[in-house]
Amino acid sequence: MELFAISFLPEEYRNKIANTEDPTNCLIGRYIESFETGNYNEIIKIIEEFNSIIENLNSEGEKIGNDEGTNENNQLLKYVKNLDKFPLVSIYEILNQCYIRTVLPEAKKLSSYKAFSNYVYGELMPSFLTMVYKQSGLDANSTFIDLGSGVGNCCIQAALEFGCKSYGCEIMEHASRLCELQLIEFENRCKILGLNPGKIEFYLYQSFEDNKPVKETVNQCNVILCNNYLFDSKLNLKVTELFTDLKVGTKIISLKPIVPPGHAVTWNNIDSILNRIKTTRYIYGPDSVSWTSNGGYYYISEVMDDIVDENFVVFQSRSKRGASVGINNNNSDSSRSGTPLNAFTHNV
Repeated sequence: MELFAISFLPEEYRNKIANTEDPTNCLIGRYIESFETGNYNEIIKIIEEFNSIIENLNSEGEKIGNDEGTNENNQLLKYVKNLDKFPLVSIYEILNQCYIRTVLPEAKKLSSYKAFSNYVYGELMPSFLTMVYKQSGLDANSTFIDLGSGVGNCCIQAALEFGCKSYGCEIMEHASRLCELQLIEFENRCKILGLNPGKIEFYLYQSFEDNKPVKETVNQCNVILCNNYLFDSKLNLKVTELFTDLKVGTKIISLKPIVPPGHAVTWNNIDSILNRIKTTRYIYGPDSVSWTSNGGYYYISEVMDDIVDENFVVFQSRSKRGASVGINNNNSDSSRSGTPLNAFTHNV
């Protein structure tokens, strides 16, 4: 009742059902009180009142300056047609309902993986995702992927809140199974509520490492989420390989820098995608992630069309300096291929 009222009803009718300023004088307040006191006859009466309000709005319409109730007078239909966005609180409630009914009953099994390994399960909270998706420019024309998508929370929210094409990849068996269940629950609820989210597709029970279909999808993406908080060096190298052909302008959301601290441009890696990634560090607040109630750092990186400006200047100046002192880069004895040309301090 509350979700329907917040999402689809004009304010005057919404307040009859869910009134936060006067919670005792609305259907939801009466429902809660009746439930707590075990007054089930009153609960049935409240549900009937709710159904009556919706039926009147939907079938007859409330007459405003007219004597006959037609579709043009249908206040429910008129209100929904004029909505320019779905209420964020309703989006979070839908996500919460899907999670509670499919994931929560078996959530303990998600913590059974080896501690501090690549397979540790962690979740990003909906409000945090809303913030970082907006910062990354996610919209209905975007293509999004979550690398290590777990039970699918981030992908489902991206598709529902922003209407984008949304993909996920998950290797762990239990998380993959719960993801399948949650997607079914989500799609059913969208049908009931008349919602049309973006397309959602998952690569489940498989790794993104050396995975051609995943790489082809990644290359199409505008926004990529990579929760690399506990990735080891080997897996981070695989992530770099996966990002080799990213298009210019692609945004990458991560919990650790994609360009590792201490990375340096050298003659050997001059063509590396890492040299064209510009990263900005941000601070997230308390209760943004599941593994700590404290705040922390997150990173949004963008793929540029060339070595980022400040690094290109350093590269040019040092290459010219090498030429001025007679260094021959084709001579292995005098090569500076292992010499760092830039420390990428802006990524640390």
